[in-house]
Amino acid sequence: MPCFSDVNKIQEGIGEKFGQFISFMAQFVGGFVVGFIKGWELALVVMSVSPLLIVIAAILMYVSISWIQPDPT
Repeated sequence: MPCFSDVNKIQEGIGEKFGQFISFMAQFVGGFVVGFIKGWELALVVMSVSPLLIVIAAILMYVSISWIQPDPT
């Protein structure tokens, strides 16, 4: 049945990535919790710089994807 094959394709595509996403988010939040407990000043500095790092990472991802994709011409 095509419906079941589509479900299997979705599970194969998302299954492992979703678990990794949950793990990475738990590490991120846990790192900030430990950072605020151990050294709240440094954690505040990291939080203030985080938006800039996110923007830079997004720009680098966009540029690298544009380099990888072939030209449509």
